[in-house]
Amino acid sequence: AKRPTRRALSGTRGVGKTTALGSWATFTRQRCLNPAAITLDTLRLGAAEKLTEYARILGMGVRVCQNNDEFREALDLFEGSSDLVLIDTPGRSFHREEGRQELGSFFNLARAETLLVLSASMKEGDLAAAKGRAEIFREAGLIVTKLDETEALGSLAGFILSQSPRLAFFSMSPKTSEDFVPASSAVFMDQWLRKASRRA
Repeated sequence: AKRPTRRALSGTRGVGKTTALGSWATFTRQRCLNPAAITLDTLRLGAAEKLTEYARILGMGVRVCQNNDEFREALDLFEGSSDLVLIDTPGRSFHREEGRQELGSFFNLARAETLLVLSASMKEGDLAAAKGRAEIFREAGLIVTKLDETEALGSLAGFILSQSPRLAFFSMSPKTSEDFVPASSAVFMDQWLRKASRRA
């Protein structure tokens, strides 16, 4: 049995990690692959329930884990039966070393690369700071969410130009079946021009 690709989503509270995970799982399923999901976010009200509902709709495996032992069991469960295992992590402030160490222990246990989830409405300095603090993890790329919730993309553009991040996906809406696309300059410019035309 082949080992599935494992990707963990990290980011501070409110950036849209769980929604992004559901969108990515849908994106994977639409390409005739078999995703699975694990959530470690058991403290935020409704997070596990939201992911479980995504899993029901997509017909994919899902496990809610309270501790490292349950996490190991979930990883073993999806070994060989899934193409992609997506891991939803608790929202932690990267300002605190304790939060970074906790996330790092999860990623090491799973042998998973991480995707940092950032909101398009964040300030350029906050985007750069979050990326810098997350560089202790094995980064597979960035997911930029909530492009539909901001009318100004200048901060995001400045961040991309100055930091040259490895962009993976853009999310333009909270819908999980559309508007979640691989990041590209064409997609970014389309969003830029749409917002500019609305302001004109």
